Formats: sequence, C-alpha cells, structure tokens
Amino acid sequence: MHRHRFRVDHSPSPTAGSLLLPLLRYKPETVEIELGRYPRIVELREIMEQVGFGEMTESTVQFAYPLTDVQAYRDKAFSALLSIPEAAFQRGIERMEQDLRTGPGLFSSKLKVEICGLLW
Repeated sequence: MHRHRFRVDHSPSPTAGSLLLPLLRYKPETVEIELGRYPRIVELREIMEQVGFGEMTESTVQFAYPLTDVQAYRDKAFSALLSIPEAAFQRGIERMEQDLRTGPGLFSSKLKVEICGLLW
C-alpha cells in the first residue's frame, strides 16, 4: 500500500481580512458566478471519501499582491468577466482606472485547501 499526499484547491473566499479580491471590489457581479463554479467543501469531502481518499485536513492559503495595471481585466482574462453585463464590466474598469491613478492597490487571494492522502 502506498500513501500519496497532494493538495486540492477549492472554494475561493470572496474576502480576505480587510483586503479584497479585485473582482469583488470592482466587479461584484462576478462573485456569485465564481462561487458557483466550485463545489462546497462538504461535497468534495463526500466524493473524496467515496473514492478512497483519507486523512483529509483543511487549511487556508492567503497571499497579497499589488494591482498596478488593469489590462488583464480589460482583456477579460478572467472567465467570470465574460458572464456579466457589459455596463457592469465597464463600470468596474472605470473604478479600477480611477483608483490606480493614486497608486497601486493591494489585494489578497484566499483559498481553502484540502490536504489528503490516497491509499493504493
């Protein structure tokens, strides 16, 4: 029997302390879309147990980063941006550009992570 350990990233959190994800702050219409794309932790645990995963532990990973350019958002590089109305998209771009005129924004990504072992 071999024991393998790996990580499964899931369930993005829309907030991370006092820091916000850029999509939440500037394009709040994307939040429900993004949260709907990921299974809930309880669902993942049930499925993982059914297929033989064991020793599941949950932790949170968070990292901060500056936002200095909106080009990726203008290019709709994040798939949720393709699903919101164009007017909402444009409002968000305008707010981002206005805020960046005073300097970079500091944002944070926060993910819940399952660490699990597979026995085989």
